[in-house]
Amino acid sequence: MLWVWRNKYYQFTYTIEDKTMDSYIFFDDALRILVNAFLASAILLVAASGIGLAVIESIEKASDR
Repeated sequence: MLWVWRNKYYQFTYTIEDKTMDSYIFFDDALRILVNAFLASAILLVAASGIGLAVIESIEKASDR
């Protein structure tokens, strides 16, 4: 693997069944992918929390009756 920070590109080498595939990704693209993944995970966490709180609230209302 070749890691070049200043030139802003990375080389990843994958070996699958004796076949080597080289792919390059620029630093800006890698950073954008990581930021998008972080934002998506934060949105999913907030959505799951909201759903969980709604379920708990409905259970509490049902037990009060």
